Amino acid sequence: MLDFLRDKGYNEDNIEWLEAKGASARTANKAYLEMLETIKTIILSTPTIRCCAVWHLNRLGRLGKYLDEMKNWFIDNHIQLLCKNPEITLLDNEGNYNVGNNIIFSVFAATIPSETTEMMEKFKRGKARNKEQGLYNGGFIPFGFHKVDHRVVVDDSQMELVRLIFNEYATGKYSYYSLTTELQSRGLKFTIRHLHLLLTKEIYKEYVGEELWNKCQEVRQGNTMKGKESKYCHLGNRLIKCPHCGQTYITNTDSYVCLYKKQGKRYGVSCKDSVSIKVEVLDTILWDLASSMYRDWLANKGKESISDYQDQLMLLSRKIQLLKDEIPNIDKKKGRINELYIDGAIDRETYKNKIAQCDQEVDKINSQIQSHFQEQMRLERLIERLDKNSFDDYVILMSSVGEITQQEQMREIVRQFIKVVYIDKIEHNNRVCTLIIVQTTDDITHQFIFDYNADKRWHKTTFIKKLYKIKPNGEIEKYSLSGKSYSQIFSEAFETARRLNEAKKEG
Repeated sequence: MLDFLRDKGYNEDNIEWLEAKGASARTANKAYLEMLETIKTIILSTPTIRCCAVWHLNRLGRLGKYLDEMKNWFIDNHIQLLCKNPEITLLDNEGNYNVGNNIIFSVFAATIPSETTEMMEKFKRGKARNKEQGLYNGGFIPFGFHKVDHRVVVDDSQMELVRLIFNEYATGKYSYYSLTTELQSRGLKFTIRHLHLLLTKEIYKEYVGEELWNKCQEVRQGNTMKGKESKYCHLGNRLIKCPHCGQTYITNTDSYVCLYKKQGKRYGVSCKDSVSIKVEVLDTILWDLASSMYRDWLANKGKESISDYQDQLMLLSRKIQLLKDEIPNIDKKKGRINELYIDGAIDRETYKNKIAQCDQEVDKINSQIQSHFQEQMRLERLIERLDKNSFDDYVILMSSVGEITQQEQMREIVRQFIKVVYIDKIEHNNRVCTLIIVQTTDDITHQFIFDYNADKRWHKTTFIKKLYKIKPNGEIEKYSLSGKSYSQIFSEAFETARRLNEAKKEG
């Protein structure tokens, strides 16, 4: 372009270059329209500029409307237009309107739309041919693939990670956020956006299998409007189905409620017959059932599970190390805050707030490390007991299930043994009560009654008195809890971690 302009008598000192990134003359997007206005603004604000040059006429425009608009503007303002391809000028040597030049401009301008159409068709044919031959077509290469000799091929190590992510998400125990957090805790640099793209691109269906792909799409749809997790990890999330409308239940503060009953207006559907249930009640039942089945599974699986637990130990060790590596970074951050305060860049109040935030981050990390460390010790004891055969070791192995306090592991166990839950109404003792139907993965149905009206007062430690179990023969008996209620387990673990954290601070 510079050589072309030199031939026309211009040099580098009197050329104003204009670049418009992202401008599309074919679609006349915002960047393109801004480019046209910029051309006019530069010329009008700089009286010495009397000429505009383009490499190709289609750089000025691909649509007749805008080409005619710019041509008329150049003529009205006596601005010469120089074009390299085709080599034409708009005005005569004196800068005045020239009929012949105008006709030539119009002829070439008329060919640009058809030329553009043919060019796009050529691109499409080329891309289709490249796709058939497995050649790289340009653009973004999805995770799990890489380019080798102009071909896009599978990256085996990355695709193995893709399968792991699909398998983890298919369990139903993760949201986008929690799975992203889990992957990051394993040292993998994933964001929620990356995860969304990976789980929704159909290109992966071929590599993870149609069954696993479809399962993940079901989970993804079921995660819609998932309630925000509170202090307790809600075990019933995405397991409860409404027997009246078939919709999934969500968490509403301290209760599970049908999505269409809670947010029916948003979806244009109303479910008035659905029944809500206290989170504490249902989660206690689910954990009681699942932990009992987990004990049986442990007893039957025996030594086969040792390698699985050893893998979990290695993963926990990696998580602990990654958490420990974060502490020096926070210390450096505190150092920079101190420097800013000394230099007078921040005031004392801001300084104290920022230092307090850093200390809170360290406390949170230490709490997570302590939680992982406790789980490590539990798994080590479990492996030791599985490796032995005495009756005493068997008893200790079964009781070790009661030591599980990690939210994620508890939810995973529930997902492993609980298939679906239905909540409805039933009459008991001449009162309308809540019927809880739980189907486990061994295709056994368990039924419970919660007589909320027996005592209007609600308390997390006394609700067990209002629970009944319907036996297979139809008899109703008081529900006998085999362990502790769910919130009691979690609260005790929370208190233990708090005391250990305080003891560590005190040295």
